[in-house]
Amino acid sequence: MQKQNENRVILVKEVVFQEAALKLTHLRILAVLLYYLTPQLQLRIARRRGAPPPDGRLTIPLSAFPFLTKNGTRLRRYLEEMGLSFCFPLYSRTVQINLPESVMQRLLRIEDGYCSVSLSTTLHISNKHTLRLYWLICSWRSKGGFIISADKLRQLLSLGASYGRYDNLSGKVLAPAAAELKSYGGIWFLWRQRQGNLIFKIQVQPDLERRDADMKSAWDLCYRQLTAVGLTLKDIQGIFSRVDYADLNPFLTKLVDLTAHVRTARGIKDPARYVLKSLESWLSDWSGRYLEI
Repeated sequence: MQKQNENRVILVKEVVFQEAALKLTHLRILAVLLYYLTPQLQLRIARRRGAPPPDGRLTIPLSAFPFLTKNGTRLRRYLEEMGLSFCFPLYSRTVQINLPESVMQRLLRIEDGYCSVSLSTTLHISNKHTLRLYWLICSWRSKGGFIISADKLRQLLSLGASYGRYDNLSGKVLAPAAAELKSYGGIWFLWRQRQGNLIFKIQVQPDLERRDADMKSAWDLCYRQLTAVGLTLKDIQGIFSRVDYADLNPFLTKLVDLTAHVRTARGIKDPARYVLKSLESWLSDWSGRYLEI
């Protein structure tokens, strides 16, 4: 049995992208179910092949759900709305939920990708669009960001026609979601619009000591690489001051590739200017950093 204080839920890509029509209460219930399925998911991740058949019989304490009246009336109603089979005797302290094999196959499909999210954050988020965006950015956390068309995002979040205008989407969905997630301090996002697409830049709260050490190492590498191609200290400081910690690894990759290129390429008359302009362009344009969903 998974310990309740682990606070980690594993979401497969199928859940992140396909459960768009659920209400906030249904999404919270889904998160609790996935929390109690996490041991099976971890076993599948570890073993890949040879994992035992999925077991959809889950016995869950009522205290795991965040919206109970004394006799669990609301929980019963929500489970019925979701079409779930369950056994919940009156005044029982636990509920047994039986997930059919077809549902289990979807919830445990790790082959298409998976991520982890915080159960406590999931249960505290106050808006279903914010919760869906939280799961989405967690699924792209390792990439630093992603690009998605505005139409695809509206479809993913099941937004109505009133959100067809970008100012409604930005002001009523994205801005409140980013602010709420930032208030929890774990992971949030910045975004930009460009030619019908939305570019999401994922922000993660770092360990301060690790961040300082990483930034120092990055500065040392940046200084060595850029002085070698002729940049001045002022130019190097100007570039490095614009580097966000969330973009540190892709920036260093771009830096090393770029300086290697100018050392071997022919026809670059002013390597220092070429590198400076290329890095300034990279820092200004998010679209070249991330993959499109």
